[in-house]
Amino acid sequence: MNPYRQRVLSMMLELLEHHGAQPAALDFGSGDGWFAQQMLAHGIVKDLTPLDIKRRQTVCVEPVVYAGGAVPYANGQFDLVYSVDVLHHCPNPTEQLIDIARCSKHLLLIKDHTCSTPIGYAALALLDE
Repeated sequence: MNPYRQRVLSMMLELLEHHGAQPAALDFGSGDGWFAQQMLAHGIVKDLTPLDIKRRQTVCVEPVVYAGGAVPYANGQFDLVYSVDVLHHCPNPTEQLIDIARCSKHLLLIKDHTCSTPIGYAALALLDE
């Protein structure tokens, strides 16, 4: 896989290794499922629910597809909720962050991009494609 994903995965594993294997996790905005696959393969999670608003043509782990907005899971349903480079795509990232935090009873791990200038926004848009 590409060096960027490997670097992000290494940081995630380093942050989570001290917490032991989590019984249930939610991958919010799972995309192609590569991070979900890696989290399972590295034993960081025992049961993982990948969630996204669409299914990609090729996936490593089959996502649960939902319409977007409120996450369709109960308060504290997951021991770990994580999201990698997704929140900036949401219409209201702050509300979405609050909602995914609601679903976690223990750990919340967010990795995302930010931009503060038009050039930064253009670079982020280009990288997202």
